[in-house]
Amino acid sequence: MSEPLRQYKFEVRIDHHEHPDALFTEVSGLGGEIEFEEYKEGGVNDFVHKLPTMAKYNNLILKAGLTTNDLFYRWFEEIARGNTDLRTVEINLLDLKNSDSVLKSWTFHNAYPVKISQTDLNAQTNGIMIDTIELAHTGMEIK
Repeated sequence: MSEPLRQYKFEVRIDHHEHPDALFTEVSGLGGEIEFEEYKEGGVNDFVHKLPTMAKYNNLILKAGLTTNDLFYRWFEEIARGNTDLRTVEINLLDLKNSDSVLKSWTFHNAYPVKISQTDLNAQTNGIMIDTIELAHTGMEIK
């Protein structure tokens, strides 16, 4: 029997870079669903056929502490100007004892930013500024 995996040690790589591109504190949107169409067969009253039609994937949402690295802003600006800049985004869940060992991996194809935001500025707090970038993509592989 295997133990459940811990969620807090992970890395994000863009376009298969050798080193992680940023230190993210949170990743969400690791999923999708299959849409289906119901088909009622004449004379069969005890069930309805559910036929798969299309895969639909959640947008990937990455959160990181705000730094002077403007990689994601430049990428967002390229898309905003109408330039096609699709990339591969890989999320690797790492072994707690050996950071070089990947326990699980999610790869998102043809990803591009659709939304970017930062924490509001507030002189009455001393919290960390958080960058949030939301990415659309055309599909996901899980290894």
